[in-house]
Amino acid sequence: MVETRHYRILILGNINSDATGFDMTESQKFYIVKRSAGNCEILPIAQLEAQNPTIMEKWGPYDSLEDAIARRVGLIRAGKCQPQ
Repeated sequence: MVETRHYRILILGNINSDATGFDMTESQKFYIVKRSAGNCEILPIAQLEAQNPTIMEKWGPYDSLEDAIARRVGLIRAGKCQPQ
């Protein structure tokens, strides 16, 4: 029997015309942050600075959103983050 896992990725960002919700008009870095509940979120650097007190652990910076998503999946598989 093959076990199938489904992961939901929560991404927070500035609402803009881009489908990801991030302002992609300028080059920005992304971080993965771990909250006290054990779940990890992807944040652009501007939001990282504003939410610093609630962050337990962070990884990054990553040059693209795609890189950050791939790393977050790896952190979930390694048991460092909980899927949401």
